[in-house]
Amino acid sequence: MKKTLSVLLLAALMLAALCGAMAEVADVTGAWYASVFGMTMTITLNEDGSYLMEMIDEEPETGVWKLDGETLIMDEGTEAETALAYDGTSMTLDLGEGLEVVFTREPIAAFEPSPARTDATLEEYAGEWICTMLSTMGAQVSPELMGVEMSMSIDGESVVMTLGMFEEPITVELTAAFADGALTLVLPSEYEGGEDNVFTVQLLEDGGMSVETVMYEEAFTFYLSAV
Repeated sequence: MKKTLSVLLLAALMLAALCGAMAEVADVTGAWYASVFGMTMTITLNEDGSYLMEMIDEEPETGVWKLDGETLIMDEGTEAETALAYDGTSMTLDLGEGLEVVFTREPIAAFEPSPARTDATLEEYAGEWICTMLSTMGAQVSPELMGVEMSMSIDGESVVMTLGMFEEPITVELTAAFADGALTLVLPSEYEGGEDNVFTVQLLEDGGMSVETVMYEEAFTFYLSAV
């Protein structure tokens, strides 16, 4: 009887280990989604140990993967080797300096800004506003991550704007032109013969505010919230 029980116990343990290994593979194979600076990245882990990585406007990348305990290793032994921490429901890529990319099973909805209002009145702009998101070159990032600062204090056509783009912020007082529900601000160039910076300010249907401009030959859209 003892021998029989021992055999049954051993068989049960082997079956449990086998089921655990099978479940582990089933947990990680398939598609995983993350948002990288507002753009969706998808990694598809295939059962044969290969993967496909896709991101909008980028060429797809392929390689191999394996699960080592709680770590997913991609392209092991190569210059492109990457390790992601796996906790059973998500995978996290540590980029250093407090930056992480988290992959989950749920598809990531692309960022869609609220439509601008054309019926806004000048009085509705009044108040304090601070930037909560920056959109440029197809990516949406936090202003802190980009080292950018943007805020506005609006009273009628009088606007006090604080702006810092990768350098010490400046605060300027400007007079806005109001037409068709939008404000237009002109920041004179610091250099003789240089181009002035023009800012188009609009209220959005979700209660926020957008500020569009071109700097460093790139288009920037700042999204601000009322303080």
